[in-house]
Amino acid sequence: MQQTERKPLFNLGQLVATPGALAALAKAGQTPLDFLSRHVCGDWGDIDKDDCKENELGLKTRRFGS
Repeated sequence: MQQTERKPLFNLGQLVATPGALAALAKAGQTPLDFLSRHVCGDWGDIDKDDCKENELGLKTRRFGS
C-alpha cells in the first residue's frame, strides 16, 4: 500500500501531558507523537459529528480552543 505524505494543518504550540497520561501511553507501547502527528494533519480520531465540525471551523477561522 502506498502511503501519502500528510502535511500539518496548524502549529501545535506548547504541549503538556499529565504523568498519568504518559504512563498510560507507555503501558500501551505508544508515544504522544503517535497521536499528535495524526491530529495536526486533521485526523480527529473517534469524535462526534459536532466536535468534528468545530475542529474544521477552527481550521477555517484559525480559532483554536477557548
